[in-house]
Amino acid sequence: MVDATTSVFTYDYQDTSSPLAVPAHAMAVVVEGRAMKRKQQPEMLGAGGKNITLAGKAHTESIAIHSASGPARAQAKAPSQASPQKTFLHIENVVSKEPYATYEVYVNMPKGSKPTQYGKHHAGSLHLFGVRQASTRSEQHAGDGLNFSLDISRLVDSLKETNAWDETNLRVTLLPRGKDGMARASVTAHPPIKIGRISLYRS
Repeated sequence: MVDATTSVFTYDYQDTSSPLAVPAHAMAVVVEGRAMKRKQQPEMLGAGGKNITLAGKAHTESIAIHSASGPARAQAKAPSQASPQKTFLHIENVVSKEPYATYEVYVNMPKGSKPTQYGKHHAGSLHLFGVRQASTRSEQHAGDGLNFSLDISRLVDSLKETNAWDETNLRVTLLPRGKDGMARASVTAHPPIKIGRISLYRS
């Protein structure tokens, strides 16, 4: 579709040049625009938490983080006007037969602390709407479950300011949400929720 306000086509019938020719400067704008919209390639910096089973109690996974050596490293060395780096926490292949439980995700929460005291460590929530369908193999679903991608870029910056971020190790804590809507160390047992992997990406 052509934007009439920016179209490079002219309709001067006294000009015998090809109406399909695009001026060099206009082509440069198009190419530049495409380059600006190109997505940054994410790089996995660490993975762990394989075969986790949640059934109503808190669970913490420790994941080793390695230094960026690919796209994330190149992005870090890019000019200052480039887009700022993003950090994502991926929680993959979440399967369950029941969708009733919700889990809160915390990053580097101090051991033995209460969720209400460390809200600044909160990374997001795992809402399991549709998990039963996503966990069942059918024509619409592969049966691999749900995948969550939490943008923790601002959280990482905040944790760095309080010396609560470690570039070599990541702790991810999953806490069940109680009936009152608050994260708890434990709730009434529920059908198991299985997680395939937890991983950290940066782009």
